[in-house]
Amino acid sequence: MSIRYVLDTSAWIEYFLATDKKIQEIVSNNELGTPIMVIAELSDKYARDKADFSDSFDFIKTKSRILRLSLNSYSNAGSLKNIQRKTHPSFGLADALIYLTAKENNAILVTKDNDFKDMDNVMLLE
Repeated sequence: MSIRYVLDTSAWIEYFLATDKKIQEIVSNNELGTPIMVIAELSDKYARDKADFSDSFDFIKTKSRILRLSLNSYSNAGSLKNIQRKTHPSFGLADALIYLTAKENNAILVTKDNDFKDMDNVMLLE
């Protein structure tokens, strides 16, 4: 089965906080992917919050496919970042890598991050 949705860091945070019904439905009923960069960002957030990431990480691994990115997409990430920064000054390299992972998998990126606003194939959570 193909991946329908790719979840970014903010989407997984919303899922674990259970603050958004839409993300709960997406995680429960669809084929999911998680960019490997998101794992690093979540690990960092949990460490900053002095929380244990292991249960959340185990859940992500069982519920979604961990996605790597092609070298070609890595080589395009800097360009995408700089283009997006013209309208979204806080759009970072990690954002570019996450977006390109969704694009490479022909999936919809699910996020709460407004830096992705107006980009193709992005579902912005409220």
